[in-house]
Amino acid sequence: MISDQNLRMQWALAYPFARPQSSFLFVDGHTLLLTDTSAERFGDWRAHYRNQEAKVRDLIGEERAKVFERGDYHAVVAVGSNAAPVQLRRKYQSRLDNVVVPVLRVTLPDHIIAFGKHLAAYGSIGATIAEHEGASVKAYATLLGPDEFEVMNGTENLGETYDHHDVTVADAPACVPAGMVAYRSLAGHMPLLVEGFEHENGPHPYGGQWEAQQMAIDALGLHMSVDQFLAENVADPEMAKERDRRLAAFSGFA
Repeated sequence: MISDQNLRMQWALAYPFARPQSSFLFVDGHTLLLTDTSAERFGDWRAHYRNQEAKVRDLIGEERAKVFERGDYHAVVAVGSNAAPVQLRRKYQSRLDNVVVPVLRVTLPDHIIAFGKHLAAYGSIGATIAEHEGASVKAYATLLGPDEFEVMNGTENLGETYDHHDVTVADAPACVPAGMVAYRSLAGHMPLLVEGFEHENGPHPYGGQWEAQQMAIDALGLHMSVDQFLAENVADPEMAKERDRRLAAFSGFA
């Protein structure tokens, strides 16, 4: 039997969660790998479905395909967990019978993805985009319709924890504009790149959630193990909020 506390701690440590290595389509709670995004029309892209390839239009319906063909969406670079199907399921759980989110592999020149100075409500140290001239990072872009965009902004505590940061990506499909936005932590970032995102000329070492948690513990001047820190945060939301505020205010990173 796995206790609720251990499950919550495991969830926190799993951030930014597993995701396909290729572009994919999240549709009605299902993840379908995109096999061809070269067509000029979104509906003519192809995805793997039931051991064969099919046009996206045939999988999601003409009307939903037209939303993306009209460009009636916001392209948002996912620098943390928003490219992970399990996180998309959590954020859109109230509408899993009618949600379409294409998730595309892209490259961000002159940027890095690092752990932010932010402790999420469920215990994870969140990621953020940050400018760094000469670096680049391979990431994902989510194409969010108007309703999906509104929901996503609500989950990111926009204006208090994150803001919208304009970016220009490379390697996007030809029919997708290169100009996008990404969520950027208002508190800045820690000197630790998020492992799982491939960088070139990155200025910091890589680390995972464990290393990020330890860095936060040290910044807060606490004397405890990562296990204790996590257990306390998932058990006491008010304590976690206070630690989040203190971490955001910390200015001692080299």
